[in-house]
Amino acid sequence: MGLKVISLHYQILRRYSKTYYKQCILFTRHSQSYLSTNMPNSLPANRSTFSRIYSSEANQHFAKPIIFVHTGTSRCLQYSTSTTENKKAIRKGKVGIGMLYEHMEEPDTYLSYDDWMKIKLIWDDENRLNIKIGKSLFVENAMAIICRKKHWQLANSLYDFAIQCDFKFTQSFMNSYLHICVTAEKRDEVLKIYRWFVENGNLFGAAVLKNIINGLCLTDHWKDSIKLLHSAKGTPQFSNTAFNSLVCAACFHKDYDLVEDLFGEMIAEDIPISDKTIVALLNAYDGITDNIDWSVSCKNMVEKILLLFRNKRTLPSMAVAEALQEWFRRVSFEQWDTKIINIDNKHNCPRCQSPLETLELSDAEFKNLHNEVIAKVIHGTDIFRKTSPKELKAFMKFVDEGAPYDVVVDGLNVALVQFNKTLRPSKLLLIVVKHLVDNCGYKCLVLGRRHMIKHWSKSDMQALTDCADCFFTEDVTEDDPFMLYASLHSGPQAVFVTRDMFRDHKALLDYDTHVAFVKWQRSHQLSFINFKKGRPLFKACRVEDTITQTTGDTWHIPVDDGINQFAYQLPTTWLCAKRNILN
Repeated sequence: MGLKVISLHYQILRRYSKTYYKQCILFTRHSQSYLSTNMPNSLPANRSTFSRIYSSEANQHFAKPIIFVHTGTSRCLQYSTSTTENKKAIRKGKVGIGMLYEHMEEPDTYLSYDDWMKIKLIWDDENRLNIKIGKSLFVENAMAIICRKKHWQLANSLYDFAIQCDFKFTQSFMNSYLHICVTAEKRDEVLKIYRWFVENGNLFGAAVLKNIINGLCLTDHWKDSIKLLHSAKGTPQFSNTAFNSLVCAACFHKDYDLVEDLFGEMIAEDIPISDKTIVALLNAYDGITDNIDWSVSCKNMVEKILLLFRNKRTLPSMAVAEALQEWFRRVSFEQWDTKIINIDNKHNCPRCQSPLETLELSDAEFKNLHNEVIAKVIHGTDIFRKTSPKELKAFMKFVDEGAPYDVVVDGLNVALVQFNKTLRPSKLLLIVVKHLVDNCGYKCLVLGRRHMIKHWSKSDMQALTDCADCFFTEDVTEDDPFMLYASLHSGPQAVFVTRDMFRDHKALLDYDTHVAFVKWQRSHQLSFINFKKGRPLFKACRVEDTITQTTGDTWHIPVDDGINQFAYQLPTTWLCAKRNILN
């Protein structure tokens, strides 16, 4: 990227370049002179020549060339670097604070009054022609920018600067500063800002409430947030944060009655519980005691947490899993043996040999799943946006006559897998289907599109129809519901081959049916992943249910280990906890 050279009024150039911008080249039309560091002291007469000659050399000296933009008058000066963030700020009219980005890229520092005054002088010059912009807007915009980076010292220095300049504080400015103080856990500053909001009658804005409650919960005045919590109810994102913060505060201050009340209310109102809150609960109910009654209370709280994981089918983070592991190790009156292990497609825990819950559905669960999918997905109104009732009826008749099938294949999905680019799609599909039919002995149904018959290899498609039942839909047809109908109609033993996740269709189901669908999908869906020695390889169906489970003397908890995975991939990291029998 070449260095951009733009003409500037000499007075502006002289005013700013000497003080602030030491690593830049500036060219002025009026004086035909320039100010430069690390560059030759001769100036070509032609500006474009200057840019062409020295732009490449300048880039060797400057990691981020600085650009001055002349906007038509000597008093309208804008500043930018090559960063996208600065350019966006300029387009939004929030400049004036271009220099501030330089400070924010450095380690967090406290700027002096003089430093802020220099930045403000640039703001004043940039916005001198904009009569709508008030002077106090400088500190408000600056604090909003700092808030994004959460630089405490920079924010504190701006707050002090605003006091020294006798600026009128706005709610927006104080709320941004409050957010930074809460993040940095500056308790004294939080209380000072809280008193300002109370005195100015601005306490009950939703955004302010969120920060005030979070901030107060860090201080000895944390109980003041209880009455504020009721004001936050009804606004989910704020009440969720407020509940979690207050539970953490109650745990820290050992107010167990309040913890029980708030935790019970969060479960009853289905309020998400953060990892930080769960760790706080485990530390408060640490289980280290000589009192048998308190030991029972601790175990009851941990059991509530584990059952919450189970009922919500949520996976605790690794930090929570490690906190649980420590809790099991230290609990009084019992002895637990714990370890974080790997479990992948096992009927039993490889460590303690306890049986794991499987994904198998009961006959009643499968029948209900079959009926609900047909009612809400197959016969639902959405399907007819991409197919016709006539085509669906023909397909259902086709399946009724040929079922049950052992395996249903999404032909286009399999054929277009790019693992082997030397094979044409029709040949790849044929190899996969013949393997399922000849080597596995499956009765196979292949779903495809009509263009496959018209444009793909005639010999491959003929061989495909000879070894398996095939149904080809219109090219615009949404074929996922067809896949689901054929698979479910073939009974609980049928499997299906596709990489689709059916997210839109699962969303149409109620919670219980959705859970049953997920269990059925994980235990019946084969994914074609590659070839090995000319034979197709499939990702095996899951065996164990990835849900928190217990046998009384054991707990097995699947863990989100934080590793990025595709949606169809399930975690294999578990926490195994087994109680030893004491003599």
